[in-house]
Amino acid sequence: MVSSDSGAKERRLKVGNQVVVMQKSKNKLTTVFNPTPLTVTNIKGSMITANKNEWSITRDASTFRKLFGRLPPRSSKKDGEEIYEAENDTNEQSDQEEHEEDEEFNEGDIEQDKERSKR
Repeated sequence: MVSSDSGAKERRLKVGNQVVVMQKSKNKLTTVFNPTPLTVTNIKGSMITANKNEWSITRDASTFRKLFGRLPPRSSKKDGEEIYEAENDTNEQSDQEEHEEDEEFNEGDIEQDKERSKR
């Protein structure tokens, strides 16, 4: 419980929460937070310890952000194609149908452009 007079806030992180940690900026394209999710293992005052497998890190609570919701599946590239861990066969059929619709739409645009240029 937090005293209302001190101006302190309740802890937003608890042991077991999934978090990301702030990282140093290498260039303007790097993200503010390291995308590897960590699990909070220990809290002592404002110091939080989080780890993933063998990697453990202890920092001030202000450098951590809690992850909400589910993480998207990680993808790996093999021969130029992306392969997702959670493959979904139903999406392949709908993707092909969308591609065919796009081709039909593009062919219609080309014909309309030819007619306009003749005018």
